[in-house]
Amino acid sequence: MLKPIFTVIFSISTILCFSQGIEFFHGNWEEVMEKAVNEDKMVFVDAYTSWCGPCKKMSKQVFPDGKVGTYFNDNFINVKMNMETEEGRAFNTKFRVTAYPTLLFINGKGELVHKVTGFRPADPFINVAQIAIRKDDKSVALQEQYDNGNREFDFILKYVKALNRAEKPSQKISNDYILSKPNISKKQKTEFLYEATQESDSRLFEALMKSRKVLAAIKTESQVESKIMKACRATVVKAIDFESKDLLKEAQQKMQKYAPRIASEFIIESNMNFFEAQGDIVNYLKHVKKYVSEIIKEDEKELIKLSKHISKEYKSNTRASKMAEDIAKKAIKAKETANGYMNYANILLTNGKKDEALRNSKKALTSAILKGKQTKTIERYIQFLESK
Repeated sequence: MLKPIFTVIFSISTILCFSQGIEFFHGNWEEVMEKAVNEDKMVFVDAYTSWCGPCKKMSKQVFPDGKVGTYFNDNFINVKMNMETEEGRAFNTKFRVTAYPTLLFINGKGELVHKVTGFRPADPFINVAQIAIRKDDKSVALQEQYDNGNREFDFILKYVKALNRAEKPSQKISNDYILSKPNISKKQKTEFLYEATQESDSRLFEALMKSRKVLAAIKTESQVESKIMKACRATVVKAIDFESKDLLKEAQQKMQKYAPRIASEFIIESNMNFFEAQGDIVNYLKHVKKYVSEIIKEDEKELIKLSKHISKEYKSNTRASKMAEDIAKKAIKAKETANGYMNYANILLTNGKKDEALRNSKKALTSAILKGKQTKTIERYIQFLESK
């Protein structure tokens, strides 16, 4: 079975509907730590300098990514620390930053949990954060209290949060707590359901949707839509695992019912993922066409990413190869860059169109020269094509 391209598809829905990237907190270190304790989150610190090239690349290419923003805004208090300032130098006396960028994850006690250096693309960057969260797994320490019968609201909420952040099962614990009919307010129940809900095909999700009026008083509309999206997305993953069109349809219907503003994008994306995972290339490409025309439209980076994926995975499929070529060409029309021309040239070469590939690689060279970019790789590629 083919792997679904969640890294391509789900990042787009995030960009369109929710976060535009990491939201960095502005305040002194004491305020940062206070916020971390109050929200029961770790602190992510981007330790950078003004002259660091990879730091600038992270800020320009990775931090604005919608998928990255959603993950980091949900799980961390995010801080940028200029290591050349007085505050940065004071920070350095404790955390010993010697290379840039250094990416640090610090718990509410001010203790370093995880630390890496150097540029990380979006997916590896999220992987680094997931490692940090697993290292700071608070659920282990809380389990004994739960096993001993602690069912106080503040404790059980904290325990379920810890389980979810550590990506451990929490549904049974959450269901058992709600079914016990605890003596809590409507607001507390809604807060708990918001944290406990992980999948849309669950009683917890339905209970949360029944509490929508209370939910609107404690969460923003964007936060509510984000929770619905995540729950429906998790059900799509389950639908793919179980090869169940019924689960797919259920997730799509719930998006349509409870988050209609963003449902159409979700339906296209989930269909793409499902049919690709099932190896149904005809239906996959049908929804790719919708995805390009209705969602990513003129987004050059996403057009390039998608065309690369299709060309790589389905180069033996004539229809898919042609679609990859068309999408790559659309990326050039959206924004004429050396990267776009080179991607188009590579796909043309894969499709056996060497002369067209050569023409477009020369256009890439011209674009790179005009914009003052490095040209060695392009020149070598042109020499390779001319020698064939």
